[in-house]
Amino acid sequence: AGVWNFASYRASVRTASPTDRIDKDINVPGFDVAEPMQEAKMVPWHSGAQGRVDRPLERNHLTFAFKLLAAPASGGDAELLVHGPDGFAFDDYCLGQVETNISLVFATPPSAYSDWPAAGIVTYCRGEGPKARLLVGSGFEADETYSFRIGVKHNPLRTAKLNFWTIELGGEPSSPFPGFEVWTFYDPMVAPVAFAGSPSKTNEVRPVSVQFRVHNVVPAPGGVLRLQGPSHLKFQSADDGSCDAELATESTEPATVWDPNELRCNVSDGALELELLSNRSVLRWRV
Repeated sequence: AGVWNFASYRASVRTASPTDRIDKDINVPGFDVAEPMQEAKMVPWHSGAQGRVDRPLERNHLTFAFKLLAAPASGGDAELLVHGPDGFAFDDYCLGQVETNISLVFATPPSAYSDWPAAGIVTYCRGEGPKARLLVGSGFEADETYSFRIGVKHNPLRTAKLNFWTIELGGEPSSPFPGFEVWTFYDPMVAPVAFAGSPSKTNEVRPVSVQFRVHNVVPAPGGVLRLQGPSHLKFQSADDGSCDAELATESTEPATVWDPNELRCNVSDGALELELLSNRSVLRWRV
């Protein structure tokens, strides 16, 4: 495994003298490199995994699958480690958040997945931020694909830059595998079309430009985009609540503008709602 050494200097290490050291250096034990599992992944929600809520800071239930290269050494329980990206948090005591019955993990269990071993009962689960440590029984075999679901206390506020997970069972680790992107808007911006105006005029009408990207498709027809402004501002509307708004995509050259007949603009409870009437959905574009 070897040893890692941490040190800091006031000048280049090549020319530094012992007096140029800043902090006392420290040695840290290294780690062993083991052969990885054959496969490990987070099962996507559209594969029938139940309990997924991928919005920021929401409680979630994540399903994982793995295939071992070798069966764990026999003779007792093994530690199952789940390590997620920064921003995730498991419950401190997470035993009640673990499900290994394949009929409960999936609405329709995939035929390629094996039943969790009868002797592989989970007897312990402790969360430490984005890490969970579980104690499982025996019975796991190589070349079999197993799955389990575990709850997280909350998703991250934003998708982590290093958006990878790892699993380890009985000392056999997985290679890092990708997680999911949180369901939220990206790059939002609100700006007035013109900055000139009188702050003292309470009824002055000022057009604004709104830009954003959606993570998920807003389906058409029937999908709605909703914009809620500060409480001291009001959207201009007719007596019946109808309003005027323009929707365009800027990811194309030239920009694509929705026809007015493709949209219904309405102000309800102080918010502007834009309903899609045609068959043109809002995709992962800047609009």
